[in-house]
Amino acid sequence: MLFFKVICITILSTLSVSQLWAGSYPDLAAQISEKAVKAGYKRLAVAGFTSVGVDKQTSEFATDDLIFYLVERAEIEVVEREQIDKLLKEKSLEQVGLVDEKQGAEVGKWLNTDAILIGKVSERKEGQLTLQLRLVDVKTARISATFRDEINAIPVVITEPDDINEPPKIQVAILLDTSSSMDGLINQTRAYLWKMVNELADASKDDKTAKVEVALYEYGKSTLPEQENYLRMILPFTEDLDKVSEQLFALQTTGGEEYAGAVIEHATQNLIWSKRKDNYRTIFIAGNEGFGQGKIPWENSIANARRKGVFVNTIFCGSRQEGEGTGWAAGARAGAGSFSNIEQNSVAKVIDTPFDAELRKAGQEINSTFIPYGKTAKKAAARQAEQDEKAATMADTGADLERYSFKGKSQYSSQSWDLVTGVSKGELKLNELEKDELPPELAKLSKKELQSRVESEMKKRQALQKQIAELTEKRQKYIAEESAKLSKEDPKTLDKALVRTVLYQAKRQNFNFKP
Repeated sequence: MLFFKVICITILSTLSVSQLWAGSYPDLAAQISEKAVKAGYKRLAVAGFTSVGVDKQTSEFATDDLIFYLVERAEIEVVEREQIDKLLKEKSLEQVGLVDEKQGAEVGKWLNTDAILIGKVSERKEGQLTLQLRLVDVKTARISATFRDEINAIPVVITEPDDINEPPKIQVAILLDTSSSMDGLINQTRAYLWKMVNELADASKDDKTAKVEVALYEYGKSTLPEQENYLRMILPFTEDLDKVSEQLFALQTTGGEEYAGAVIEHATQNLIWSKRKDNYRTIFIAGNEGFGQGKIPWENSIANARRKGVFVNTIFCGSRQEGEGTGWAAGARAGAGSFSNIEQNSVAKVIDTPFDAELRKAGQEINSTFIPYGKTAKKAAARQAEQDEKAATMADTGADLERYSFKGKSQYSSQSWDLVTGVSKGELKLNELEKDELPPELAKLSKKELQSRVESEMKKRQALQKQIAELTEKRQKYIAEESAKLSKEDPKTLDKALVRTVLYQAKRQNFNFKP
C-alpha cells in the first residue's frame, strides 16, 4: 500500500521515474486472517520477513504493510511490531530473521500468541516482489497454512528532485459525498478535522517541520452541474485550516449521483500536487453508494493518481461487507491505499480530563495576540472567532480542544493577515507597511511603538503556545491511560480511518512523528 521500494531511473536526463509497490496486500491479509480464524487462533505475531535478493528495508515495509491490513480487518489480535523487534533484539535474533518453524514457535510462546507468521520476501523480476509465508502453530510448531503472493509495481513519475532548502510537505485531499443521507459523514469531518491536522502538525523530516495542506471536494449532489459530473472543488490545497473548517460547516446535502471515478480524476488533474518524491500526497474519498458509477472508470482515475505518487484511500459509510461488495475495497487496493468502513451517524465521545478547562482558556486567550492587517484582516479575524464557536458546538467530540491545540502550533496559518505571525516568520517587514493596511488604533502608532506592540504580543503568544503544548501533552497522556482501562470498543468513526492511515503512509515516506 505504501512506498516499499523506490527504483529511480533517468529519462532524457531530466525526468526521474520511481516505482511504488502496490498490489494485493489486502487480499493476502484476508487469506491469512481467514485461515487464522478457522484454526481458532485469537492472537497472532508477524515476524519481520527475511530478505532474499532485496534490501532489508523492502522486507520491513512489506512486513509493516501486511500488519497494517491484518489490523484493519480486526478479525484477530495482532502483536505490535515494536514488541516483536524488542524481543528479537533481547534474544540476539534481530539480524538473522525467523525462518525456522521451531524457532518461530518459541518466539510466539514468549509473546503469548497462538500463532506466528514467518517467511521471506524476494524479487521475482524487476518491478515485482514475491512473498512466501508460513503460519506456524505456536503449541505444535507445525505449519498451519502457507501463502504465496506477488506484488506488482506501478510507475510513478516524479519530475522534481528533493530540495533540502524547502520544508517537506504533506498534502491531503478530502473528497466527500454530499448526497442525501450523508449528514453524518459531514458532521464527523467537521468534528475530526482538527484531530487529523494536529497529528500531522507533529510531522517532520530531516529535522524540518512539515508543511500541511488540505484540499476539499464535494460530489454527488443534484444541485451541482450535471455536465461537471456533480462535483465541485470547494478549496484547492491550502494551509489555512480555518477556511477548510468554514467550508465544512457551510456544506449541505441533497440527492444526486455519486461518481467516484470522476471526482478522483478531477482532484488528480486539477489540484497542484507536489512533484517532489520526498513529499506525501494522499486522497481520501468517502461515500455510501457503488464505487463504479459514472462514465469515468475509477480504475483509470486511480491509475493516474498513482502515477503522480498519490495514494487513494476509500472510506465506505456502512458495513465492511457492503463496502467490499460495491467496489470501495477494490479502489483502495488499486490506489495502494487503505479501505475503511465507518458508522457515519456515530460519534466517539472523548474522555474528559483535568486539563480541558485550562486548555480551553489558553486556546481562547491566544486570539488576543493576533494583530490583523491588510484588506482581508477583518474577515480572517472574524473567521477565526467563528470557527472557535463552531468547534465549541462539537465539544462532546473534543473538536474545540483539538482546534485549540492546533492553534498553539507554528503550522496554524495566519501570516497573510496577522502581523505577529508575518514578522515572526520573516515574511513581513514593519517598516514597509503602509498606514492604511493597519487598523485605525495601530495606524496612529510610530514605527517604534508598533514594533514594541508586535514584540509584546509575540512574547505573550510564545508563552501561551508553550502552555498549550504542555496541556495537550498531559491531556493526551491522560486519555491514553484512561482508554487502556476501558474494554468497550468505540464506534468506527472517521478520525480513526483518517489518522491511522495518514500516520502510517507518511511514516513509510520517512516522516517522523513525536511519540
